[in-house]
Amino acid sequence: MADLYLKIKTNQMLLKNLNNQKELSITGNFSTSRLLVGDFYNAKQQLHLLLKQHGIMRFVDRFFGRSHRILIHPLEQSEGGLCSVEERVLLEVAYGSSQPRMRKIVIHQGERLLSDTEVKDKLRSNPKPAI
Repeated sequence: MADLYLKIKTNQMLLKNLNNQKELSITGNFSTSRLLVGDFYNAKQQLHLLLKQHGIMRFVDRFFGRSHRILIHPLEQSEGGLCSVEERVLLEVAYGSSQPRMRKIVIHQGERLLSDTEVKDKLRSNPKPAI
């Protein structure tokens, strides 16, 4: 099981595996002038590619159903907080791109980047399971 920290900026995703400290980024064309995730399918594909690069989508995992946890942190276009529709889009992007290997998906709203310990605490304490 891996604990993951996904930071989303305009047309960019940064995914850190807290277990091995590996951090990868990818640039796509999924944002619009009004929405951080304006192209759902492109965002889902970009995150899927990041998960593959981290080894989360290995062939063996398909049969043994490894469960991972991810904290999603939108860093831009979230002034005043996310509405329920924006939160749902982020949940669906994470769930859909992992086919579904995520045991828990948590959305964090705030400007300050979190430390690894803070991310793990939020993943541990937030009672909401994945969709």
